[in-house]
Amino acid sequence: MSLPIRWSWLLCASLLGLVLGAETGRAAEAEHPAIHELSQRGVLKGYPHGQFEPEKPVTRLELAVILARLVRAIEANPAAA
Repeated sequence: MSLPIRWSWLLCASLLGLVLGAETGRAAEAEHPAIHELSQRGVLKGYPHGQFEPEKPVTRLELAVILARLVRAIEANPAAA
């Protein structure tokens, strides 16, 4: 397995840990930069009305889409990972 692919799986595992281990309720101020960065990279897109809803639980399907976009973004630009 090449280095960029290993990093992509490490990032996926980290993101999965953040999502599954996150407290419910309002997103902490410290999480906003990460949400913004992932949004800028096209990994997070929010809901059709253009908003993020941090108090809404993430479904399995949504998580699968996020992880797929993350892997694609890393594979497209491994240097930025």
